[in-house]
Amino acid sequence: MSELLAWHWMAERDGRPVYRDGRVCTVGETLRHGGPLVMCDEGLHASESILDALQYAPGTWVARVRVSGEMLRDADKLCCRERTPLALGDAHIVVVRLAGRCALRALERERATGREPDNRSWAGARLAASFT
Repeated sequence: MSELLAWHWMAERDGRPVYRDGRVCTVGETLRHGGPLVMCDEGLHASESILDALQYAPGTWVARVRVSGEMLRDADKLCCRERTPLALGDAHIVVVRLAGRCALRALERERATGREPDNRSWAGARLAASFT
């Protein structure tokens, strides 16, 4: 049986991380999928890169997970039989700051081409980048 560490993002309900089906995520609780594995459709999903996983995030809770069993692998994600959360955290502030910094870079690139972005865009990006 193969096993590796990966990342899985989740939404929040009542201050707790939940899977897409509404179940609360609990550290140490192994989920198992017995049916067929179909990428993006059936099975338990995760990504080896936290940024790859972020593009599929339904919310700002993130788990470091151990995945095991039969796996399908794609360029930016995997689909597996078993997934166990090892640690959980609400990354809301980190995600907002990251978005702000990405927006600032994009605005700087626009400025470098001679197109000056609107002051409201700068203000919003700066606010997000400094979010606490």
